[in-house]
Amino acid sequence: MKYCADTWFFIQLTNRHPKAVDIWSEIKSGKGRLVVSTVVIAEAVKEILKNNLFRDLGDFLHAFSVSENITVIDVTKEIATDGGKYSFSQNMTTIDGIIQATAIKTDHINILSRDEHYKKAEKQGLIKRVFW
Repeated sequence: MKYCADTWFFIQLTNRHPKAVDIWSEIKSGKGRLVVSTVVIAEAVKEILKNNLFRDLGDFLHAFSVSENITVIDVTKEIATDGGKYSFSQNMTTIDGIIQATAIKTDHINILSRDEHYKKAEKQGLIKRVFW
């Protein structure tokens, strides 16, 4: 399956939630693919440091450099513009608008998130939330 990660996914992963661990294993084994916006990396690093999970930070950052199944997506002008539009029209944070734009732009529309504000896009068939 092709996924796009919201910061929520990495928080669940650091908490060793079984579903997050299963999806991470799926990605690392090549059965799934993951795109991650650079803004998600920034948010996840902040959360990991805030929770004093320094060992997890190294593992987290290392995974992006060694896995062929994880692609880090920069915030381009197009993604930023679309993200701003989603943010405005769906009353969500700018970062979540960028995550949604990244998912749609890369065709990794299965967003790993529990955030309710993705519901409008989900009802429109633009994305699908994967959460537990």
